[in-house]
This record gives sequence, C-alpha cells and structure tokens, in this order.
Amino acid sequence: RIIRSTPAWRAIPGQISPNFNLKEFACTDRAHTPYLTGLMREQGLTKAEARERAKQLARRLERLRRLGGDRPLLITSAFRTKAYNATLTGAATNSAHTRGFAVDSPPPRGVSLDQHRAHMLDAFECGVGYYPRGRGYFVHGDFDHTLGGRRTW
Repeated sequence: RIIRSTPAWRAIPGQISPNFNLKEFACTDRAHTPYLTGLMREQGLTKAEARERAKQLARRLERLRRLGGDRPLLITSAFRTKAYNATLTGAATNSAHTRGFAVDSPPPRGVSLDQHRAHMLDAFECGVGYYPRGRGYFVHGDFDHTLGGRRTW
C-alpha cells in the first residue's frame, strides 16, 4: 500500500498504474495470452501503442476504484483473443475486449451492483453493460469509440 501511494509503484514489473498490473488484463484463455502480446499479434499494434492502450484502461479503472471508495476491484475479463471470445456464449463478435478497450468487473465489497453501474458510467465513456444475478453479476465498461458513442444495455 505504501509503495502504491508513491511513484515507487512504477518499479513493480508490469504495474501500469498504482493499483493495476498488466497481468490483470491478460486473456483468461488456456494460454493466458498477455494483454500486450495479444494486441500486438491480433490487432497489429506496436508495443508502445498496446502499452498506451493499457494505460488508458488503467486510468479509467483507477477512476472507477476511486468512485467506489477506493475499494479493490476484481477484473474478470479484459483482453480476449478472438478465438477465446468466439467460445463465449453471448459475446459480441466485434467485442471491445478483443481490441483491449473493455473490462468486466463485479462490484467491490460494500458497493451495490446498481452503484457500480453508475460508477462505470462515470468512468467509461462508451459502452456500459449491466449483468445482474443470473446473468453473471458484473458490469462491463469500455472506451471503444469505433463502436459508436455512449451505449448501454
């Protein structure tokens, strides 16, 4: 905690912001495809471009965390390979996850799903999806402007 409150967090391997590490953004496929590697391979981004996208995602997640009372966030899905995305029931073919612009997260302890959705709407300017109990109990947030402006579902 002390390290994260100072610039020393930058010395932690893979740490992209005070509270988020690139490992948290990896695909949950069998290979655990890393965020940067996946974006470079599947989207043709340079390492610098992929890292910048990760920083943009982390900035939004830091805001989401602050809005939720600075409680730790669990990321259940960030980057997804196209092959892994295709295996998921209900996943959009053109998912923002495949381009590294999206995250799925259940509410942190002490925050309701409705509050978490409101916080996600403040932190992510494009897509926000609400998945109540029976549909996963999480909120999706993305900043993928290629899919249009504000979208909610």
